[in-house]
Amino acid sequence: GGGSSTKGGDLFVEYVHIKAGSVRVKVGDRVKLGDVVCESGGVGFSPEPHLHFTAFRSKEPTAPTTRVRFRAASGGEPYVPKAGNYYDQSGAVPAPPSAIGGTGGQG
Repeated sequence: GGGSSTKGGDLFVEYVHIKAGSVRVKVGDRVKLGDVVCESGGVGFSPEPHLHFTAFRSKEPTAPTTRVRFRAASGGEPYVPKAGNYYDQSGAVPAPPSAIGGTGGQG
């Protein structure tokens, strides 16, 4: 994770399933809108790359998570991702064929 200055103060984030060798920031770096911090990777039973992203308002281990709005690379209105939906650099996208049938590639 690293800190990102936001309207509500510092934001501390955790990324899981990062593509090996793709990290472009280090702990303590401040990032701004549009900065690329890493590429998503794939591990385990998932057939496609994906990223788990968690945000906190504090470094404390018991800090609650907070919602983060994202914006597509092409611009547009910010959105809060929803569980079960798929996203890429353009925003929400249809589910990939591997997810059809409810297995989500977990088979």
